[in-house]
Amino acid sequence: MSASKKQKLDVENMNAMNNNGQSKDWDLSQPVHLMLLCGGDLLESFNVPDLWASADIARIVGKFGLAVVTRSGSNPQRRAIRRGNSVKYLIPDAVFHYIKEHGLYSSNKM
Repeated sequence: MSASKKQKLDVENMNAMNNNGQSKDWDLSQPVHLMLLCGGDLLESFNVPDLWASADIARIVGKFGLAVVTRSGSNPQRRAIRRGNSVKYLIPDAVFHYIKEHGLYSSNKM
């Protein structure tokens, strides 16, 4: 479907199944609000220079909004590295050098 065409929601036939397998009608008394679901790392990427156009960020956040979740693989050490903070006493030196050498957890080489 092209972006210029809008599809109407078929509210007459819109049903969902709950956990018990019973049919449940949708409550359409409130409008549906579409949001971008993302991890904290994507949100932090909004601050990386030249990665996102300011107009795109404004449109995504302003028109849709964000729902940010913490991913199970996210940890303080990775977050610190992405932010350029020291992790000297948090991880072994060999691990830090491997991360630095391969540019892991960073938008640019350390």
